[in-house]
Amino acid sequence: MVDLPGQFNFFFHSIETISALQGLNPFGGEYTIFAGLEECIRLIANFKFTEEEISFIKKSLPSSCEDAFYDYLRGIDCSDVEVYAISEGSVVFPKVPLVRVEGPVAVVQLLETPFVNLINYASLVATNAARHRFVAGKSKILLEFGLRRAQGPDGGISASKYCYIGGFDATRGSKRLHLAAIPSLLTVYISSS
Repeated sequence: MVDLPGQFNFFFHSIETISALQGLNPFGGEYTIFAGLEECIRLIANFKFTEEEISFIKKSLPSSCEDAFYDYLRGIDCSDVEVYAISEGSVVFPKVPLVRVEGPVAVVQLLETPFVNLINYASLVATNAARHRFVAGKSKILLEFGLRRAQGPDGGISASKYCYIGGFDATRGSKRLHLAAIPSLLTVYISSS
């Protein structure tokens, strides 16, 4: 049964659609900037259960669980998974499929929640940035300064990237962002006499 074909589709609902806290276009708008695809592809490329994770699962399940199950977990990879998606940075509208993931049903189910998380956050930030760009107009320079205050070890890096996708011009310096080809500007110069 775990090898039966499975698929999930990711799209945003319209504002009129009642949804359980997910699937709505960010900020009550009728468009979204699609982002997060690169992270989803990276997840697929590196997806596997470590021995530490398998050990935790083994301790969490009844002792009657067969060893073959844990062997199955050790062998899971995404080599049979196919992803069809629109381009990252695209303007998307409600009910338009953004991503389709196909593969063995057990693997596809394991990928669904992280995909939702990666795409929702990225698209939220990129859409907010695009709305700022729209209000500011093309002639204004928009800089992103979230690296200092973003939550989590990767929050600032991710937010900087998605603000850039959404239309910001640059961020406040970081070598990692430079490697991702996001322009950065120094904004503070302190001089002591």
